[in-house]
Amino acid sequence: MAELPYPDRSSDMIWAEGSVYLIGFDHALRSWRRLLTPGGVLVVTECEWSTSDPAPEVRAYWEQAYPLRGADENTAAAAAAGYRVCATYRLPDSDWFEEYYDPLGRRADTADLAVPGMTEAVAATRQEIGLRREHADDYGYTGYVLRVDGTDPATPTVS
Repeated sequence: MAELPYPDRSSDMIWAEGSVYLIGFDHALRSWRRLLTPGGVLVVTECEWSTSDPAPEVRAYWEQAYPLRGADENTAAAAAAGYRVCATYRLPDSDWFEEYYDPLGRRADTADLAVPGMTEAVAATRQEIGLRREHADDYGYTGYVLRVDGTDPATPTVS
């Protein structure tokens, strides 16, 4: 994901849902921009703070796992990378639980704890699920629809 082997301006759209944390939001914005045609669209989701004062245990978890920012900071990062924010959409809790955490919890229930490292992995999974259940108002995923402003990817401008 960090170094996609495709030519510049080879895509009209890139869709990355729930995955940019692997390389980081800013890195994805910068490295994928070259792939988009002028006027191309990047649809991406990013986990972000919903409040300026999250619970201390939630802040500590996310600072270790993947440092979060607020929507204003992510919007500014997109503009700095040469995108125009066309729309944002806060993903509903059903996406977190019905589509992700509930199935993940069921898998954790059936995990073979005799496998090396599995006990730690299951404990970390349960911690993440518990934090989300207890502190859903502190953070969430936001979908961004971003459009390349049509200039050369090497010289992004803010529009």
